[in-house]
Amino acid sequence: MSATADIRGSSPSSIATSARAIAALMPAVIISYSGLIDPLINFDLASGEHFGGVVLGAESKNKTLTRIIIPVFLLVALALAAFARPSIPRRLRILVLPALILLSVAFLSALWGRGPMRTLTLASYQLFLFTSLLIFTAVAADPKRILQYVLLAFALITAANLATVILRPPGPIGHQGIYEYKNTLGAAGGCAFLFGFFHLFQGRLFWRATALFTTLGAIVITLASESKTALALMITAPALATGIYLFSRLLALGPILAGALLLALTGTAIVAVCAMVGASLDDVLLATYGDTTFTGRTGVWEFAYDYVRQSPLLGNGYRTFWELGSASPKHRSEVEFIRTIGSAHNGYLDITLSVGLVGLFFLLVFALTAFSIAGRADLQPPHRSLLYLAVIIFILGRNIMESVLLWSTFFDNLCFLLAGFLACYRDVPPNRLVVRRFGAQDGVVA
Repeated sequence: MSATADIRGSSPSSIATSARAIAALMPAVIISYSGLIDPLINFDLASGEHFGGVVLGAESKNKTLTRIIIPVFLLVALALAAFARPSIPRRLRILVLPALILLSVAFLSALWGRGPMRTLTLASYQLFLFTSLLIFTAVAADPKRILQYVLLAFALITAANLATVILRPPGPIGHQGIYEYKNTLGAAGGCAFLFGFFHLFQGRLFWRATALFTTLGAIVITLASESKTALALMITAPALATGIYLFSRLLALGPILAGALLLALTGTAIVAVCAMVGASLDDVLLATYGDTTFTGRTGVWEFAYDYVRQSPLLGNGYRTFWELGSASPKHRSEVEFIRTIGSAHNGYLDITLSVGLVGLFFLLVFALTAFSIAGRADLQPPHRSLLYLAVIIFILGRNIMESVLLWSTFFDNLCFLLAGFLACYRDVPPNRLVVRRFGAQDGVVA
């Protein structure tokens, strides 16, 4: 049992202990449902044919279990909280406030959005998952155990995707694994790599072996996906996390200032090298993405930005702009690719499109708060701080190319939320004096 669990009380009831143990498992269950179970239920559906910007002959996903299981997660969380009092540090309350305001705006956007019922449904899913993860984390209050279960979940996700990579041929632009798109496989590989890599030297032999399998398997499936964004972030996220952590400690800077300094130095070095070899930004993009449009994304961004300017403050309604069927404004585009997509392929732009600059402001406050807390060196061991930072950097970077953060209900969004929540908990040693000193701040009961 962890130090946090030990100091909750001298003789905790068996029911409360069991509730905390179940709560520690549940974040991994939620991630497994998103990253493994639901994709397997909907595995190998017919993708259909694109004709004039409309998809014909595609099989629809089975969403029945999802509609049931997401509210069930919240009911289970509330039931566990009734048996074991949640531990909510002040940092956690500060972190969740901007996210809850953003989700409130998402609900309210049904009043002015293009598809009120769709908005209410998708905002409810996001709120249920956010609240469930938050309650499970607060009831368990045991980052080490939660992370071990999440590692195990990603080991299973990696194994399932490795099987498809080995047994099935790739698609025309990369392997999709058990998912609908290759970029999702890349995201699964990137997340799995981070959780595996930072557990390689932690725990007993079983957990180290699990971490090694997950790390190596994640590299294989990421390469198979041919997702350039996931591969680049898989490399740079741990490197940036390490650099920010070291800068923060050596220069006595906050994580945000340390990150800004590191990015400024890195950017200057890249510009200097490009200048010396005579390479331009277009040359770099051609070498990495094969074109200068981020695989057609810049055209999508320009199209979406035109609608952002029409409703800049409050947006067009949470997540409904792209999902109104034939009534969606995307069908007004002359570009066939835009008429077939379901997002702007940029989470910051999609939030602005959905809930305006108001929503974007609270999204950025939430993201920067999570980043700042994760980068603190005084809350948890270095390997855990680096994991939280790397996961947050990975998702923030991926959110530039795909719509993820507080927009998607998929596992990468869940990993960001979980990393932010867990970063708020201090690893308190099992010492009564330390408990009394930090108890009021950290929400721990002696």
